[in-house]
Amino acid sequence: MGTVRSAEAAEGDVKKPKSRKIVKASAPTTFTASNGRTRLRVSTKSTKSTKSTRKPKNPFNKDQTLAKVTSDRDGNVSRLVAVLDDDAFVQGVRFDTKIFTSTPASFTSKSYSVDEISSARGVVLLNVGGYDAVFLKAAVDSKAGKGRIEVKYLADALWSSYRVCRGLVERDENGAWRILNSETNRHVDEFFVQTHAMGITNIKGICP
Repeated sequence: MGTVRSAEAAEGDVKKPKSRKIVKASAPTTFTASNGRTRLRVSTKSTKSTKSTRKPKNPFNKDQTLAKVTSDRDGNVSRLVAVLDDDAFVQGVRFDTKIFTSTPASFTSKSYSVDEISSARGVVLLNVGGYDAVFLKAAVDSKAGKGRIEVKYLADALWSSYRVCRGLVERDENGAWRILNSETNRHVDEFFVQTHAMGITNIKGICP
């Protein structure tokens, strides 16, 4: 008489279907599925966008501080800012001032075009007590990456006498514009205005 096997043992002889592993393929990939005689081909295309890797020539987002301006007269802090386009060409300058002598502290900003700063008179950066105390004048060749800058200040208000200091401007290999003292050829990033009772004694940094 044959051996009678239990139902549990009989179930053990039945081969269970192998589980399928789902492999995520990176696009673009071609998948092929078979269904009898019918073959279904599904093709997917990559939707990954390609962006230009070209870096802009102007890394300063159109605003670049050239020099900080302070004085022994008050605690105000000003900044002379170059306004640039995407090719780091000078479009003008801006003079921003944080006024700490007022309560609360206030902020002023004046903008000047290339035509204004290159005019015969230049532009007034500082007016003190009704006197035009500091003028700025500049001629910049953005294509060549160089130019000249001139700062004129009121030396004596009684006699309306002014003195002039001249410097250079240049654009370095990184697209950054900077001011150079024409006497020492050193980079200048701060103007310090020294005053007296009737005017300005000197502007350290740009002047000898």
